[in-house]
Amino acid sequence: MATVYKTWTFDSDTQNFSLESCDGAGTATVSWDDNNASLKSLYTNNTVGEEFSLVISLSPEESWQTWGVPVGSTVTSIELGNVDIATDGANPGGDVDLGGATLNVYLYDGANLVATLLTGYSLPVIDNSTYFYDTFYGTGSGGQQSVGGSYQSPSTTLTVKLEFMFTTNGGTNANLSNFIDTLDLYINYNPPAPTTKYYLIT
Repeated sequence: MATVYKTWTFDSDTQNFSLESCDGAGTATVSWDDNNASLKSLYTNNTVGEEFSLVISLSPEESWQTWGVPVGSTVTSIELGNVDIATDGANPGGDVDLGGATLNVYLYDGANLVATLLTGYSLPVIDNSTYFYDTFYGTGSGGQQSVGGSYQSPSTTLTVKLEFMFTTNGGTNANLSNFIDTLDLYINYNPPAPTTKYYLIT
């Protein structure tokens, strides 16, 4: 078995991550934040006592091969690696009371779920325009996930989806920001069998 590491560092752009959906009364945007050199999602909401979510996904889809898996290999498992993230509850002109903030991370092939890499990870939220980065590893959270036979080919098309879920207990003009600095995947695969050559000696 061999392992390849796919890392997104948002030093200069969004790395093709964009807003897929926003479920709630507010509005959401996704952009590159030049002040923090990170992928930023912003949710603006004026509703008290609301549960809402937003999904950021990688588009267009890529593949195991573009992530470094050699042609002819068989992908066996995947694991979420390092995630460097901050959630900021800053809210100019208002006040918000967050009931909770969680992150889920999924891997899809089109509409098909390939693996759940992280589920229900509780994010620390700092108010008043101050925030810190929470660095964690997928191990022990989502853990290593087996890849089904339908998705083991290096040419399988893939997208990563980040789902943020929030609950507001009260307040107004809630501006909730997520800043992602780093996102890693550990991909395990079996390399192709070596080619055997035969020579005829005469």
